[in-house]
Amino acid sequence: MRIFRFIVLVGLLALACDLGVGGDGELAGWDWALAIARDAVDLAYGEHWYVRSFGAEYLDITGELYGEMSFPEWDVYYSDGSETYLWVLIHADGRYSIFELEGSEYGNQPLNSTYDSDAVAFWLRTASRVYRELTGLADDVCYGLYCSSLLYGDYVSVDLLDVELEWLGSVDLLPQTGEIVSVSF
Repeated sequence: MRIFRFIVLVGLLALACDLGVGGDGELAGWDWALAIARDAVDLAYGEHWYVRSFGAEYLDITGELYGEMSFPEWDVYYSDGSETYLWVLIHADGRYSIFELEGSEYGNQPLNSTYDSDAVAFWLRTASRVYRELTGLADDVCYGLYCSSLLYGDYVSVDLLDVELEWLGSVDLLPQTGEIVSVSF
């Protein structure tokens, strides 16, 4: 009976690791989400798919999923160069869904880099700093993010949200340099 309990316990621990529960302190940042998405796509579709864009709804300033929101999520889009693309939706608890879709409004070029959690946090801090410097306000507490590959290179758009999750503005920047492309409020 002890061996059976041990096997069940080991199985549950392995499942928890697969779902991204617990782990090494990374709660729900980009590195965590990318690892889940990459494993899921490799397992279901093969390793030839590449990241063409990613984003998140409801991030805190550190780039982690915003805990005050009921359904924060990461979205990762993969392409294999064809008209078919994959959308991997990753929830805060590590569960994911993969949707196979046709066509693309943004094209299917790979990102120049898959970037990392530090880059995401840098983009969010940059957008927050620009908002605060231009408006004199400090009401941005939550962020939306979208990073994609366009014809001229990678591009990031950060939406700033207030405590009520209302849109305050948007800052677009070049991900590799942090150079501000446009600001709107």
